[in-house]
Amino acid sequence: AASACAPRERLQPIFPPSADLKVLTAPKPVAPPEIVTSAKAAALHDIAIETWGETIHAAGARICRWAKNNGAKLDFECPELQQ
Repeated sequence: AASACAPRERLQPIFPPSADLKVLTAPKPVAPPEIVTSAKAAALHDIAIETWGETIHAAGARICRWAKNNGAKLDFECPELQQ
């Protein structure tokens, strides 16, 4: 009965790092019209897409490891930290 009188503790949910969530929601780079006529513009766009994808993958891997470190039971392995 004594525990019923104890003040209630407010539970604080945990969330993944906001920087990683921001990365995961970044829009995909839009191809400029010049990629049709310029090899340089096409190459720069390819680089932008690759960079965007690698950045999202890295953030996803960090969130995966964060979740596992906070008790998530996953049926797969999280990607390792890239050097």
